[in-house]
Amino acid sequence: MTWEVKQHSDEIRSGDRVFLWESGKDAGVVALATILSNPTSMAMPVKEAPYVRDSERFGSAALRVQLRIDELLSDRLLRSELLNLPG
Repeated sequence: MTWEVKQHSDEIRSGDRVFLWESGKDAGVVALATILSNPTSMAMPVKEAPYVRDSERFGSAALRVQLRIDELLSDRLLRSELLNLPG
């Protein structure tokens, strides 16, 4: 899948491991992934279009990376739990 890069593009590189976050009331980490490409301008792949809620906002060419989802968490790591960790 692809992921649009909104910030820190100069720090993101192929091979980086990332946490996929879902925002909202029960915000938290939902999956672990690996970045497969450096950030580059690319169109959203046609096969991803059915999953886009706002094609005006996300449908055009943008700075993106390709991701491989390595693990879906059976229980999301909630934001509230992360805020309670020491240090």
